[in-house]
Order: sequence, then structure tokens, then C-alpha cells
Amino acid sequence: MLMIISFCYWGCRAIVLAYNIPNVTTLVLTREQIVGIYNGSINRWSDPTFGKYNPGIVLPNATIVPVARYESSTGSTEIFSTSLSSFSDAWATHYGVFSKPTGWNSSVVKHFAQRISGMADFIRNEPYRIGLDLILHRTIGLTVCIRPLNPNSFVR
Repeated sequence: MLMIISFCYWGCRAIVLAYNIPNVTTLVLTREQIVGIYNGSINRWSDPTFGKYNPGIVLPNATIVPVARYESSTGSTEIFSTSLSSFSDAWATHYGVFSKPTGWNSSVVKHFAQRISGMADFIRNEPYRIGLDLILHRTIGLTVCIRPLNPNSFVR
């Protein structure tokens, strides 16, 4: 099942993280976890850091496969890397803000997709992938997950 986690807004559209974990219908990811996935410090869905905001959910002991957008024309990669930089000083120092696929850590992000529909299809076709997308998931029938704004506040 392909699920979406709300991320940040861009004009009238939201940039989201979509993921494909079989049999997981609700997942909460923190800012630190999102940075960890993309810098490689969190590389398994069974990582214990996921347990705090996902009690009772058994995540598989599978490798997380981060996916990024290939083209730089939409601005979504720059917006996402700006968000990652605001979430983590270490990210900002090591990777910073970028708009091209060469900005990603090549040992972590090895898969790229083109176009919004291409990203959704790429994630949907193989389990354990996670990647950047736009809120257009509502028009293709995907559902929304949650990301904590702080420990006592959630976006649904």
C-alpha cells in the first residue's frame, strides 16, 4: 500500500513523502527520522527510533529505499532539501540546499524518478521505498498519514 505523509507547502500544493510498506496503513515520521533516512543514519524500517510515535506497529526488517526526483525543473528537490536543512544543522552543513540530483548522498539515494506520476509509480511498484511527491495523491487515490509537529500535536 502506498501511503503519503504530509510534509510542507509550496504554493497551493503540498510536498509530501510517499512510502510503500506492505501491511502498514499508518506511519508517523519525525523530522529527525526523515533526515536520518536521507542521510543514511536510519536505513532499516525496523529501526527502533520508529517505535516512539508508532506504538503497536510492527515494521519489517527491510532496507529503506529512498527515492528522489531526477529533474530539477519543478523546484521540489530544492524545497525538500531546504526543509531538511531547517530540520538539521548537520544536514545544512554537510549537504545544504540543492536542486539537482547530484546533491544527494549517492551511497544513500540511488534511485531517481521523473515527473510526479513517475515518482508515485516508482514507489508503488516496489516495497520499502520512500520518496518525495506532490499532494496530487488525492487525485490518484492515495491516502494521507501523519507527521508530528511536536510531541503533543499531529497533522492528519
